Amino acid sequence: MVYLHMSIELGKKLIEERNFKDAEILFLELNKKKENFDSNYNLGKIYFELKNIEKSKLFYKKCISLNPNSINTYLNLAFMDQSTGDLEGALSNYFRVLEINNKIIRAYYGIYTLDPNLLKLDYIDIIREINNNTKSNILEKFLSDYLLSKYEKKSNNIKKEIYLLTRSHEACFEQRKNYNLQSQKYYESIITKFYDKINPINIKLKKRLF
Repeated sequence: MVYLHMSIELGKKLIEERNFKDAEILFLELNKKKENFDSNYNLGKIYFELKNIEKSKLFYKKCISLNPNSINTYLNLAFMDQSTGDLEGALSNYFRVLEINNKIIRAYYGIYTLDPNLLKLDYIDIIREINNNTKSNILEKFLSDYLLSKYEKKSNNIKKEIYLLTRSHEACFEQRKNYNLQSQKYYESIITKFYDKINPINIKLKKRLF
């Protein structure tokens, strides 16, 4: 059991490093010894990254057979269906998530991206609950703010819409804070030093002078 856990953690690390081939070999070997949910789930991720959609789906469906209530598996299948144009399949998977747990904000967001009209009033009440829950994480906060802003826009409450959108963008920035700060640092330390050289106004002036 300890060996299995260590091997799965090593495989996850290889995926993070985008070393998909070695991760694939490791998880396939683990599955030969004893088929398990974690190996199938990670093989689903690996084959999606390798753009082998059929294999990815195959392993995710094995996950469902091992754990019919795996929310992340249904979310991954929904995203895969959506990205390959199978909108009915995506919608079916998002609805399955809500059957298991109606507090999963990613499912509501996915449904909205498929068809904003499917965001029904009773969904809005649940989204508000998620938004007001002090235990909600940053992802849940900014997605619920975003979806609520769209509802306020539809209701013509422009001030509330802008307020919620602002909060959503701030929470989104916070979630990716390290990445965003690095981008800002790059802009301040690198881009601004060369700004005058690529300033379109300067280019126009040079063209006029010559």
